[in-house]
Amino acid sequence: MNQGGSNELLTLKREKFRVQIRHQKLTEEFKKKRRFYNYEQTKNDFLHKVCDELAKYQFKEQLVEEDLNNIKLLLKVLQKALEDEQNIDYWVTENIVKKFRFLINLSKADSEFQEINATLIQSVFYYLNREDYQRFAELDDIQLLEYLKNNIKEEILEIFPQTLNCIYFLAQEKQTYRDFIIQNDFEFLAQLMVLDPFRQFSEVILALIGSAFTFCQDINIENIKSIKEYVIKSYFDENQAIKRLALEILEEIPSKLSFETNYSFADEIISSPMFLKIYDAALKTSYDFLALKVVIIYFGISDKFFDKELTIYKKVVNSNLQSQDLNKALRIQLFWAISNKIHNNEFLVKLLDSKLLEEIFEQCFELSDNEALEFSYVILNLSILSNEEQLSKLIKIGLFNICNHFFSMEARSIKIEEHTLKALINILHKLSDCQDINNELVLPFSSVIKMLEMTGIVNKVKESKGDDKLIQDFDVYF
Repeated sequence: MNQGGSNELLTLKREKFRVQIRHQKLTEEFKKKRRFYNYEQTKNDFLHKVCDELAKYQFKEQLVEEDLNNIKLLLKVLQKALEDEQNIDYWVTENIVKKFRFLINLSKADSEFQEINATLIQSVFYYLNREDYQRFAELDDIQLLEYLKNNIKEEILEIFPQTLNCIYFLAQEKQTYRDFIIQNDFEFLAQLMVLDPFRQFSEVILALIGSAFTFCQDINIENIKSIKEYVIKSYFDENQAIKRLALEILEEIPSKLSFETNYSFADEIISSPMFLKIYDAALKTSYDFLALKVVIIYFGISDKFFDKELTIYKKVVNSNLQSQDLNKALRIQLFWAISNKIHNNEFLVKLLDSKLLEEIFEQCFELSDNEALEFSYVILNLSILSNEEQLSKLIKIGLFNICNHFFSMEARSIKIEEHTLKALINILHKLSDCQDINNELVLPFSSVIKMLEMTGIVNKVKESKGDDKLIQDFDVYF
């Protein structure tokens, strides 16, 4: 070996030795401090020292190879601390955020920094709370977004999850990142599916799809066919977290579609093998809340009647989930679906024959304000869309008792009162028009008036603080 080569080898060995010694000193200092201070404080004191060491290199005009090796070591210490520990000092995370520009520039200079920094930056975002995202003026969104976009390449898939997690965290709080995942009909999301054909990163990709659909104003279903197929396939994944994310996305989509598109999309989903699987999950005795909710939403949107929907509705009425809040949420969704579906005459006939409304009427005295408000829409729509025979049937199974209860609720919404009063006026108007018709299935108008007076509704309407015009319209019949 020539002399020059020997010198270079010796230099490399010395540099490596210096790095090892430096690391040993930091480690020994950390171990010493642990003897005298409680662990949490010592750990953070040590991390403060690491950040201070990094700052020396951050403002150096030119970095030599020894500097880069030292920086890698220090960054790995921070990376490990953030990955393994809880209760990291706020100052540490803030300090790392202030070094983002420095870290990004290092990633451009050396590929080894890409993986270290991607993991480190992701770990920092786990620790930040909502106020932190807004407060860090040092966080240059344009520069950071460009850095993250440059990390999404096939040749560096090993940092894919970290990069996508960062975009996900930032999109929860910052408009720049929301716009990025939404723009051009979710072009970025479609690109991710191409880069991940084996669905290695489907959990974080689904989380991003869910965020994008939540933040966007509307969705053109024709422009997201690949995303739709990706979500549907994800429900068949064995990973429960992935199945749940797919359900959450399916729950969100209908609220972002146009009125006309909603019908066809709901019918398409209901006809799919995936929906049968969701329906089966919803019917299980273990009560899959999200599956139940998704099934109700799609049945409620579709303008077709399906025999299975009343089965699932009865399950919801009789369900007893561990959480009362979940029970209420499901009933609100159910009342919305019924109200939305009453325009379908076949559904209305089957609904009245099913005794489902009787079961709901029996529970109406226990409804919360929000549940009662949603059910008042059901009563109003029934009063508009039912014929005289159907209205008579509703009265016989206790409709006026429910109306009376709604007027008696102490904390009732003015909307509950308004919907109930409008429904009563519609019923009186329809039944008064057919009082001379000899039909045994239609209650005599005089009997209807008497029933209203006996329940006490008439006096409650007169005493209410509702719309004067509605009260006058009601009072005409008395």
